[in-house]
Amino acid sequence: ETCARLEHPLCQALVRMDGEYGHVPWFTACRERKLPFITRLNRPKLYEDVEVLELLRTATWYKVPNSGPEPRRAAADLGILTVHPGNRTRRPDGSKYEPVAVRVVASVFPKTGDAKRGKTLDGWQVELFAVDLPAEAWPAAEAIAAYFGRTAEENRFGQEDRELGLDRIISSPLPGQELATLVGLSLGNLRL
Repeated sequence: ETCARLEHPLCQALVRMDGEYGHVPWFTACRERKLPFITRLNRPKLYEDVEVLELLRTATWYKVPNSGPEPRRAAADLGILTVHPGNRTRRPDGSKYEPVAVRVVASVFPKTGDAKRGKTLDGWQVELFAVDLPAEAWPAAEAIAAYFGRTAEENRFGQEDRELGLDRIISSPLPGQELATLVGLSLGNLRL
């Protein structure tokens, strides 16, 4: 709806979603709407999968363009993997979701101790992402940079919340949320 209002083609949009959306129902929802997406892959068992571990060990890694000081990440394309829905995952009408074949991209950086996201393997924090973009147009490193580019926007919203007390829902419909955000941005600019 937002793209339609802005007269922006869906094929030129990119939905960047956190791991909360990294499973089959969200992949399906995006694909049914022809929306390209990138999201952290929410499948912990993949970090124990022999095939995935071999792909990680034999992958060609590329430095991710820097979007901040740390951590310095590398990324690799693991190819197309089939992600199955959970046993109890159902559509609203009760029918099953079909498995989804998605391109999987891995991100790594040196890590000691437990990973907050993903898993620490052999001294590296490994995170897996479902990337619904062609590898030729979006190589692994650029896809990961696009995903983590969302943090700048989230940090800005967090700053507004802290400084202006905007962390409460003012309006549930999108136009009301947009108005509240514009008021917050305007107030922030005036204070600067």
